[in-house]
Amino acid sequence: NETNMKLSEFAEVFRKTYLAGEKKALSSKTIRVISLKDAFKDIQETIYIDGQHYNAKGNELLSELIYQTEIAPNLRHVFLENTPQS
Repeated sequence: NETNMKLSEFAEVFRKTYLAGEKKALSSKTIRVISLKDAFKDIQETIYIDGQHYNAKGNELLSELIYQTEIAPNLRHVFLENTPQS
């Protein structure tokens, strides 16, 4: 059917555009970008509300990953830098 064909074509154009933007962002020298696209590759439970937006479990998994990879490694440095020396 013609509508399905147009949706399929749109989806392919969107996919290619997204991948090109992702590649450009990840190769940026001026901003720090991390990719979390593989964060859910081994997760079997439902993590989306509607296929695009995360549910509570999806948000929990993302926040834990961001904490473990981006925040926790820097905490020691922050605490050491702000601890009064005796």
